[in-house]
Amino acid sequence: MLISISSIQQHFEESLDVNDISEKLTMVGIEVDSVNKCDFESLDDKIVVGQIKNIKKHPNADKLQICEVDTKDELLSIICGASNINNGDIVPVAKIGSKLPNGLKIKKSKIRDQESFGMLCSLDELGQPYQMDNGILIMSTDFEIGEPINKSRNLNDYILDIGITPNRGDCLSSLGIAREISSIIKKNIKSEYDYKDFIYDLKSDSNKLNVTIDSDDVRRYCLAKIDNLIVTKSPFWLKNSLAKFGISSVNNLVDATNYFMITTGQPLHAFDSDLIDKSKIHISDKIDSEIETLSNDICKTKGSLSIFDGSGPIAVAGVIGGKRTSISHETKCIFLECASFKPSAIRKSSKNLNITTDSSFRFERDISEHLTAKNLEYAIQLIKKLCGGDLANEFFDSNPDLKYEKKVSLNLNKIPKRIGIDIEKNKIIKILASININIINDENDHVVFSIPPYR
Repeated sequence: MLISISSIQQHFEESLDVNDISEKLTMVGIEVDSVNKCDFESLDDKIVVGQIKNIKKHPNADKLQICEVDTKDELLSIICGASNINNGDIVPVAKIGSKLPNGLKIKKSKIRDQESFGMLCSLDELGQPYQMDNGILIMSTDFEIGEPINKSRNLNDYILDIGITPNRGDCLSSLGIAREISSIIKKNIKSEYDYKDFIYDLKSDSNKLNVTIDSDDVRRYCLAKIDNLIVTKSPFWLKNSLAKFGISSVNNLVDATNYFMITTGQPLHAFDSDLIDKSKIHISDKIDSEIETLSNDICKTKGSLSIFDGSGPIAVAGVIGGKRTSISHETKCIFLECASFKPSAIRKSSKNLNITTDSSFRFERDISEHLTAKNLEYAIQLIKKLCGGDLANEFFDSNPDLKYEKKVSLNLNKIPKRIGIDIEKNKIIKILASININIINDENDHVVFSIPPYR
């Protein structure tokens, strides 16, 4: 799994040292295979922030454009072949005399009889270990025109490639890794990511959505409607965060669901509710039908747990959504899905269809049904921050009265015999508390602990 140190850092008040953290994670069994630096501070001073003022077609080349780029002290004419740039974009500009990390020195050049006075740069050309925008790097309007990019310290980062064993699905997120680090360095994570302190009214008395479930593989299924959304391009920080996890930006709504997944480990799916036949929503693995997926595959649904509306399949549960109800820039209202499925069912669907996604990868490693409603609450707030919208009085929870009673009884006298080391009772309790396994009943040597639902 790819993960940025900045995404982990957001969970802590104290600054983290990437080398120290990498070593300590590896020592506790979460192996850090590699650490790649996103190094902007060593870039040439002549690589600056510019703004594209005008773009016109190259008169002698179909795939080239001539860009007028403002770098504060001068307006440069630069020829570029990228297709992802528009008027007003903030971009990195390598001026004449600058040297790129790959050794290329920028000179005045003539391309098809037109002069070019610099170069617009992609992340790859800036020597960075991740990709974004599929072309030129489009930066935030917060960057100052003319400023050398190496002055923008907030761009520096590290990307860790971590090997997560199948039994540690709780670590497939920045919050999961932060919990592990918290137990190692004895520092608390920020309370805003503590589910105990999060309260949001989902109007649980308003189960107006007509959802039926015909499978024991659905442990919990929650669906909420959000109206009056604005779907547009994502802000720079969001695209940049996803790119470091190897996830491409789609739009602010889809990106919000992906950002939520990499932050908490809980996959989400958003359906365009205006494209759904609302007569019923049905979940089953027994219906023989076909679905065109978001990856443009045509898949059979029989034998794979799938979600249907009144007109047919709209998603393969936990694996991939359908194209018919997918999110676009015209989307105004959505059904937001947050669920827990049996890992074996998702593994079966993924194998049957030969489709593996970030979502299925996590569901196969178990997503707790006890966090489903709380995760949906948190996700709604994130989406409202990024896309606006109003929570509608339409909500469904298949198991609203689910009680959490996950606990374990431990005979402390057996521990030294098992591991060959004498450990005091208080130290055992303290070690377990560091990974949120807390004491709830103490009867001499038999101690009962509560287990957090994400483990």
